[in-house]
Amino acid sequence: LDCVFHLLLSGDAAMILRDPTRIEFKDEDVQTYEAFRDELRAQKQQRQQQQTKPKPQPLSGAPAPAHHPALVQQLVRLGFSEEIANNALSNTDGDVEQAANLLMDQVGQ
Repeated sequence: LDCVFHLLLSGDAAMILRDPTRIEFKDEDVQTYEAFRDELRAQKQQRQQQQTKPKPQPLSGAPAPAHHPALVQQLVRLGFSEEIANNALSNTDGDVEQAANLLMDQVGQ
C-alpha cells in the first residue's frame, strides 16, 4: 500500500494527513451483501411468525367440535359449562391443561 503522508503545522499542534483511502466495490461484493441482507430479513420474518400466536376464539358463541367426554368433564368439574369447556379445548388443540389455564386466565380478567 502506497501512502503519502503530509505534515501540517498549525500553531503548536502538528497534524499528519494522508491521501484518502480508495474503496472499490466489485459486483460480486454487492451480490454477496444483498444475499446476506435477504437471508437476515427472511430469518427475521420467520422469527416474527413463530412469535405471533393465533388469538384464541371466544369461549362462548359458536359451537365447537365435541371433544373426548373425559376431557370435557375435567373442565366441567372446575365449574365451567360443557360448551365453554369444548371451546377451550378447541382453542388449545385438545390440551386439557392449557384449556384449564386459558379458562382460569379469563376468569381472572
